Amino acid sequence: MEVLVHYTTQEIVYDAFNNEKYKVENTSHRERFKAIDKYYKKYYLSQDNLFFIVRYYEIETSNINFSVGKIFKLDDISYDFIKVSDEIKNNIIINLGLDSSNTYDNGIYYKEYYVDSNESFYCRKLNSNSNKIRLKYFSWEELILDKLPLHRKLIDILFDRDNVLNIASTYCPSRIDLKRKEELLNRKYISSLRKIGFLSDNEIDIENTVLQGDIGEFLMDIMIGKYFESDDENTYVYPKLAIKSNPNMAVYGNDGTFYNIQKNEIYFCESKFDYELKKGLSNAVDSLKAHEKADYDFIESNIDLFRNISNNKIGEIIEITEDVKEKLIIFLTCSDIYTAEDVENVINGSRKLKALKGLNEILVFVLPVLSKEDFLILFKKFSEQKRSGMLP
Repeated sequence: MEVLVHYTTQEIVYDAFNNEKYKVENTSHRERFKAIDKYYKKYYLSQDNLFFIVRYYEIETSNINFSVGKIFKLDDISYDFIKVSDEIKNNIIINLGLDSSNTYDNGIYYKEYYVDSNESFYCRKLNSNSNKIRLKYFSWEELILDKLPLHRKLIDILFDRDNVLNIASTYCPSRIDLKRKEELLNRKYISSLRKIGFLSDNEIDIENTVLQGDIGEFLMDIMIGKYFESDDENTYVYPKLAIKSNPNMAVYGNDGTFYNIQKNEIYFCESKFDYELKKGLSNAVDSLKAHEKADYDFIESNIDLFRNISNNKIGEIIEITEDVKEKLIIFLTCSDIYTAEDVENVINGSRKLKALKGLNEILVFVLPVLSKEDFLILFKKFSEQKRSGMLP
């Protein structure tokens, strides 16, 4: 993702862009308009966000201040600069490294920077044991008005070849014949999509609760894997979807399992894809209580399927010892449009969860999709395009 930065020592420029909205017109400050116009025309077709940053250097104090916003075209002679939230602002500045180094070159007032935006989502901590997963560079207000960028990025995760092979297959990278690698991986990819019901010769049924559950489990394994990946290189995911034999049949047991071999910690996970956050949370707690420790025998018999989330290898774990520390994860994909405070209130107000917390350490993750119905409709459309060969 490309970002345009404007370096200035003029307080009047910073003050103008430090408003919630500022109109940039061709009739005044033409160099500024020219730089933004060139940037917009270069990237607006390929980028979801067009960020513009004003980096103000105060000569007398040597202080550096930033104003970060998005650029929207109004007409041929004007653009709107609309400030983003402090949360998004800080993400952008940190990712660019503008806060920790002097990136200004004398005489260059406009400069483009590249932000690696592969990590589209991040967890916003609500309290010590709950997180709300959000799209990294969008405000909720933007997404409520237009849910498509959120839904597209989620579907990209679900149909990404590496993700599918890691979560829904038992392939091992080191065992692939390099001469036939692409052919084999593509074949395994399509086969895995069919096995979990993301691809079908017939029209997929998005009302099928098994399909919905598998979508939620897939997102859980990927996103929780990212959460653990930055924390420790000794964490493994048990790819439960890889042992599905029929797309219409759910696999018995907890929805997911993560194991840290160094810390000797095992996380049993429950995923719910529901319209309502409260209902999903309640059902997840019931499911965790029902499964309890019944998964151990099943996991032990398939222990070689655990995949190292940092190098994607399988077959590295020999056994899980009896003194392993057990923890729980609840992953909720829901439609509810909630603020972070609302989510925290729902979690803190659950009597069922409090009772379960008295016996276990629990982490709760909430992923709002804002409209389950719209998301599933787009999922179906993408699957059908994939089937008909419209997509690679």
